[in-house]
Amino acid sequence: MVYKSRLHKAVGNMVAQKLNVSRPFVTSKGDMVYPVNGYLLTVPQILELDSKNELTSWGIRDFAKQFESNPATSLD
Repeated sequence: MVYKSRLHKAVGNMVAQKLNVSRPFVTSKGDMVYPVNGYLLTVPQILELDSKNELTSWGIRDFAKQFESNPATSLD
């Protein structure tokens, strides 16, 4: 039996939903980021959205709108 972490399950669910998920990369600050549907999501953000069952196109878009209105809360 193969163990899959919560992150791997979440990414697999996004791929299954046909979301555009690209290869992850690490920022200069050391955060792992996944490009998803034109947004950059950190691992904690992906896990947060997944725990709320909001890891969908609409959920990601609504989540990103929070940061548009208050840029100080972004990846700092």
